[in-house]
Amino acid sequence: MIIFKLGKKLILFTILFIFGIIIVPATAQQSFEIPSWIKKVAGFWSENYTTDKEFGNAITFLIENKILNMKIIETLKEENIQLKKENLELEKTLKSLGSESTQKNKKIAFSVEINEIPSWIKDVAGFWSNDESTDQEFGDAITFLIENEIIKISLKEENIKLKQEKLQLTDVVNNLLTGAKVKEKKPFNTQIGVSTDKNSYQTGDVILVFGRVEERRADSLITLNVIDPKGQIIILDHIPVDNEKSFLTEIKTNNSFWSSTGTYTIKLFYVTEKIMTEKTFEFNALNILPIPIDKSIEVTGTGFTVSYNMIGGDIVNVSPDKDLEILYVEISTTSEGELIITLPRDLIDAKAANGDDSDFFVLIDGIQMAVIETATTSDRTLKFSIPLGGSQIQIIGTFISS
Repeated sequence: MIIFKLGKKLILFTILFIFGIIIVPATAQQSFEIPSWIKKVAGFWSENYTTDKEFGNAITFLIENKILNMKIIETLKEENIQLKKENLELEKTLKSLGSESTQKNKKIAFSVEINEIPSWIKDVAGFWSNDESTDQEFGDAITFLIENEIIKISLKEENIKLKQEKLQLTDVVNNLLTGAKVKEKKPFNTQIGVSTDKNSYQTGDVILVFGRVEERRADSLITLNVIDPKGQIIILDHIPVDNEKSFLTEIKTNNSFWSSTGTYTIKLFYVTEKIMTEKTFEFNALNILPIPIDKSIEVTGTGFTVSYNMIGGDIVNVSPDKDLEILYVEISTTSEGELIITLPRDLIDAKAANGDDSDFFVLIDGIQMAVIETATTSDRTLKFSIPLGGSQIQIIGTFISS
């Protein structure tokens, strides 16, 4: 896997941390020398003057002209050639058995697809277009995004289709050889049904969310988002699907995340983000006393303190990692709860390339959390749920005090 480092622009260390990447020496990296017009396209794209498709065309140019040479591209090309050979042999076997394949894959033209761009990707492009990072660093960043399928390439799509065709051809051949009746396989059914036990709730109620998928895929979880009337994601969870193709989960509303009266939306994603369904319900927020931020703790090795309040446990220690721009918060828990923590901007902050605030990444024991934030000119206050048994919080930004 290609590893990258963006000089002092430590926003990229956020990416490295989340995906568990380790930096390798420059001698182990590939060499990139990128045409200047690509830099202009990247700059325009980072400022939203060009579309994702136009930026994708630029990346396509870099790959097709072998300016970006990536092991994953060569591996997929070799594997696809081998799969085509194997499928051709299977088709010959079918003909010898008096049958023919009805499902053949056409050649897929090389292309790049970019969907739902995270803000930090545009930050990377912005840094590079402003000469704040090198061609090497930009090339390594794009390589990383492709290898982790944040930027999708058509070779991968072709690879999946060739594998599907091989499975289908193999099944047909085996059925013919054993004399079994050939059955045509159906495509994966992407329908999801979802319901709630009621259409309206109020503070303190438990919301029962249940449903069914038309076809279960092993080891795949349903991603659940709950969005409040202000458009904020207040819950981010993953739900297993049982052997009966059903799912069930409970959502508690006895915390301060449920502070708005109005229409809430449940969004469910299954297998890929393109398989989605949603359900709305009404919620009446009763008066809940605001949680006072009346505790504080010193940040190890700095002159800073952070203010907080935690329901269901307490903070044990707070320490910074200046290289990775991460604030580690060690906690102990007695139950499910929530944490409200105020972070001085002079201690830690998260900024986009244009200087605007960007989102912090918050993980608890490696799992990303939904965060609600309020900000002033001097500090930023984050609020998020705490699971029972949680032990370490990582708050990841783009700046931390040295």
